[in-house]
Amino acid sequence: MKIVEYQAGDHQTLQQVCEQLPPVHGLRYADFVDHYYAASDYCRLYLMRDDAGRCLGCVGVEKMPFETPSGRVAVGFGSNYHAFESGAGGILFLHWVRQCGLGLNFGGSPDAHRIIDHQKWTRYAGIKTLHLNAAYAQSPGDAFWKRTAKTLLAASPMRTNIELRAASVLSEARSRIEVVPESQAAPDLLDFESPFGVRFAPDADYLNWRYATDLSFAKYHLLRIIADGKSAGYVVLNEQPSRVLIAHCDAASPEILAHGIVASLGTVCSGRLSGTGVVATTSHPVVKQTLLDFGFKPRRHSRGLAIGGLRKQLPFPEDTSTWLINEDWGDNGLRAPFLKQQPDFAVTDSRSAEAA
Repeated sequence: MKIVEYQAGDHQTLQQVCEQLPPVHGLRYADFVDHYYAASDYCRLYLMRDDAGRCLGCVGVEKMPFETPSGRVAVGFGSNYHAFESGAGGILFLHWVRQCGLGLNFGGSPDAHRIIDHQKWTRYAGIKTLHLNAAYAQSPGDAFWKRTAKTLLAASPMRTNIELRAASVLSEARSRIEVVPESQAAPDLLDFESPFGVRFAPDADYLNWRYATDLSFAKYHLLRIIADGKSAGYVVLNEQPSRVLIAHCDAASPEILAHGIVASLGTVCSGRLSGTGVVATTSHPVVKQTLLDFGFKPRRHSRGLAIGGLRKQLPFPEDTSTWLINEDWGDNGLRAPFLKQQPDFAVTDSRSAEAA
């Protein structure tokens, strides 16, 4: 057996992997796979093969740079972790952790959770998922009546008008915050000192890869936060068919960030998007309270976060109230079906149909 990296354009190998996956799965979309796993050094998809070349499993690893009280550290975010043969899962898991020495699970599959619990990874509490306006996603295979009902519910006048609410919140707070859309992250976008104790800290090159505004399969909006006339942070929103994710953000203070998020939502969620669903994840009390005051509601179940690996001491404090956590880390905001695309690799194997 050997583990190899997926190479962009190797769609024959990708087809073989997809024959063992459900019909609606991200790895069936070549544009996504080639960009996320093969267009940069930040993320790779690893395939385990036997001597005959048959794929026994796979795992993706995004090497995410974090700032912590102990300094800068890279953490491997695992994705598309699948073992198709007995024994493959443990080897792939070890390969995942070895990429950075530390692994991060934010959400994840039941198989991944079983292994991280067995490995005694540290789970971090206090992370809340918030939502505004229910998201009525159109799913493949929905009956006509269900599609119609979702369309009507999404257009209900009872939903919060985000554009108007954002203007009201900023006016009441007498905020001197505005946002400016950007097509890409220039180096000066990061010319501020972040106050958060633990944060995902990509540079401009990383931002322009992970949250590119010109992707064929996802629609990201990058907005620069201006506070008192000076650049003081940024917000990235992920526009999906039935909702918007507060994908990633950072700023010079929690208050600037909170109002920058509000201003960004008011800018992007206007017109046809004024009543769309919005999802945010946070553990910081200032950001959380601002979103709750806006009208967000906490979800009953929030995405769990766990970190572990080869190090005995983790550089992450248990108290997450000073952390900056966002919804669209790793591939969390990059899930099939993708925008305006059909899967490149259809179901050809009976095992895939049964898995659905």
